[in-house]
Amino acid sequence: MGDKASSLLEYIKTKTFYKHLALSSVVFGVVIFILLQFLSSFTDHDKSIEVPDFVGVKTGDLDKFIEGKNVRYQIIDSIYEDTKPKGVVVEQTPEPKFKVKENRTVYVIVNAVLPSQIKVPGLKDVSLRQASAILQSCGLKLGRLTYVPDIARNAVLKQMFKGEIIQPGTFIPRGSSIDLVLGKGESDEEVSVPELIGMTRKEALEMINLNSLTVGAEVYDTQVKDSAKVFVFRQRPLANSTSTVKSGSSVDLFYTTDLSKITRDTLGTNADEADEE
Repeated sequence: MGDKASSLLEYIKTKTFYKHLALSSVVFGVVIFILLQFLSSFTDHDKSIEVPDFVGVKTGDLDKFIEGKNVRYQIIDSIYEDTKPKGVVVEQTPEPKFKVKENRTVYVIVNAVLPSQIKVPGLKDVSLRQASAILQSCGLKLGRLTYVPDIARNAVLKQMFKGEIIQPGTFIPRGSSIDLVLGKGESDEEVSVPELIGMTRKEALEMINLNSLTVGAEVYDTQVKDSAKVFVFRQRPLANSTSTVKSGSSVDLFYTTDLSKITRDTLGTNADEADEE
């Protein structure tokens, strides 16, 4: 046993051992290098691309759009938003400029050209609050209110669509507005004008309707491009807890996208108008 150990030690000290060790190391390194190259080629390691921006591309142009971009696409859903261009991509996953491997599938959602159809509910004889909740649950909007003399105050007497009486069960596009004719009540009831400054257009219209008032003139600043993204910076008549107006009276609204203007005009122009009144 001692002779074998002694022989091994003597062999380790020879040049032949070191030549074989060096040769084995080189062979091992070459094998590892080849293996890594194979794996890199097989998995496309370090080969990534940026996801292109599909948003705004028309559905009919998608095939042409992805040419040469080394990605694929799949339409997974469609929605309808009347504030966005029709027939184009509005959302995508992964996001634009996200790093992915070549031939990755990008999942897109498009804005439909036409909205889905909704069956109009029956609103006659229900209260304004109930009608508003029913319309919202059905995917419809509460439109303009008109008050006429009737004993049933704030009860729906007629439901209108584009100036015509519309019957329950009629199909109309999702997101459409239903105008209501409401009872004014037996007496000329007085109501307070709510504070609308700083509200979005949608919030202001809902508040006016729920306070038994109607929407008058709607005036937009010249720089406004999207009516869905505006705020009320003036109203007429002004909100005043000490004075009231007749139920069904109209409120004029003035809109802007400049949030700093709300404070300036609320403290300035509106105060001046209040003094004049």
